[in-house]
Amino acid sequence: MLLGKAAKGRVVKPINSVDESGYVYPLNVVEINGHKNQYAFVMGVTHTVCNFDGRIIAALIPKDSENKNLKTMWIMASRSSRYINQDILQVIDVKNDFPQYNLICYYESSAGAVVYRSIKGKLRYLLIKNKRSSNWGFPKGHLEMGETKYDAAKREVLEETGLHIRIQLGYEGISKYKLRNNVDKKVSIFVATTDDMRTIVQEEEIDDFMWLAYDQAIGFLSFENDKKILREAVDFLLKNNLIVTKDIPLPQDVQKEMEIKEKLRQERIAQMERQKQFNPPQKSKQQIRYENYKKKQKQKYKENLKKSK
Repeated sequence: MLLGKAAKGRVVKPINSVDESGYVYPLNVVEINGHKNQYAFVMGVTHTVCNFDGRIIAALIPKDSENKNLKTMWIMASRSSRYINQDILQVIDVKNDFPQYNLICYYESSAGAVVYRSIKGKLRYLLIKNKRSSNWGFPKGHLEMGETKYDAAKREVLEETGLHIRIQLGYEGISKYKLRNNVDKKVSIFVATTDDMRTIVQEEEIDDFMWLAYDQAIGFLSFENDKKILREAVDFLLKNNLIVTKDIPLPQDVQKEMEIKEKLRQERIAQMERQKQFNPPQKSKQQIRYENYKKKQKQKYKENLKKSK
């Protein structure tokens, strides 16, 4: 699989050239060096060139893998470029020109949000459990054609949870990781609130949801980078006075309260240890009766022993 690999090629079909079927090439097409009869469109170059050196960022893969007449068509770009699905579809008309192919991209971009609201005077953060991965995280999903990251975040939260959100501009958390199929994924996470009271999850994709206090949410998040994003998002809200309310305990207050509770617990343990040292536990009535009985039995045994002598 060439996806994600560096590659070079010689241009065999210049941009805007026409083949015998009348197809106008929207991009330069190169034959990939070292791979006979393997061809690639070149993204990001709007004029004719002779050669190109870059990276394979996508593939048009035949839907029918057994059809030998259909071959994978690759898509290249400069090594510093990051084209995603919607960028490629704006240049290559896959639906009409390549109906027998699926577009697979090396780079993927998604967007989502840390959603918060007040529930019975308590500040709570929304986490969802994805059916495919069984991980707890934030609602998010792929960008669609023509969408901004903000549009995608709003749409995905609405689709997955039924919530209409307001994004608080000024914060964007970035999460980067590789998927099992070697796809390089980048996720933009914003911070948002909602006035909706009812959460309705998308049952096909979401297994469960929870509105949690800050410390609980940190504990439930599956990935360290998501925990970092939650901390940053809450810090952003605090610095901009977006969640300062008398009735809502803030994260640092929760942490302080937990530290106080732990300190009191340790003090109680120490006090109990001291009491054990200076005030031995008193015997129960049952213990006293048993000890008195043993004394009487011992005394009676001694008396009987004397009489026998």
